[in-house]
Amino acid sequence: MKTAHLKAFKALKSQHKVFNHEPIELVFKRMLQVKAPELSLEQQSFKASWQRDFDLEKGRLLQGLPHVFNAFHIGSTAIKGMSAKNVIDILLVVDCKPKDGALLNQLADLGYQDYGVSPISNDAIWCWRILEEVSYVVHICQSNNPCIALIVAFPEYLNNNRQAQLDYVAEKQRLISSEQDLLSYSVSKLGIYCHFFQMAGQWKAKQPGGGALIRHEKSI
Repeated sequence: MKTAHLKAFKALKSQHKVFNHEPIELVFKRMLQVKAPELSLEQQSFKASWQRDFDLEKGRLLQGLPHVFNAFHIGSTAIKGMSAKNVIDILLVVDCKPKDGALLNQLADLGYQDYGVSPISNDAIWCWRILEEVSYVVHICQSNNPCIALIVAFPEYLNNNRQAQLDYVAEKQRLISSEQDLLSYSVSKLGIYCHFFQMAGQWKAKQPGGGALIRHEKSI
């Protein structure tokens, strides 16, 4: 590990001890271990089609998987007006263990490949479906995982608070222009997430229902 990475982490830890119910050290350790496919990191201007892409893929997942609590559009493609990589992030909340063999086999049948632990939680895994037009990644969490609520609230908060969205975009652009290597960039971005997730949680708690997640009911 480079000295720059340790310096970035120490700066982060001096400001934040916990991120989304996990010690910041655990989150940093997971960042070093996460595996992902080789894909372009090029940022693309916001596409209205990303929401449609998510809706169609959610339909495939809900139809093809029996133990799904619900599926949520997360990440930058879920934020209106936000530039992002051409990858649709989906939080797949399930009633079984994320590593359930039957579930992973069903995802494989739907074209997904298991890449192990997800960046969002030590108790989550992620699986990728890579296509030429757009790619998909599902982050699989059991429904009792405490990390879920803020991950879902984050894009909702930015979509409903224009100034917060502008502030987030400015912070993200500052990082992109800083020309850091990928790990240093990720650590710095985690610091931004710590702030905005906290704001999203406070906002969501004031909404009707207090942030309770709704189970998808399959039509008969």
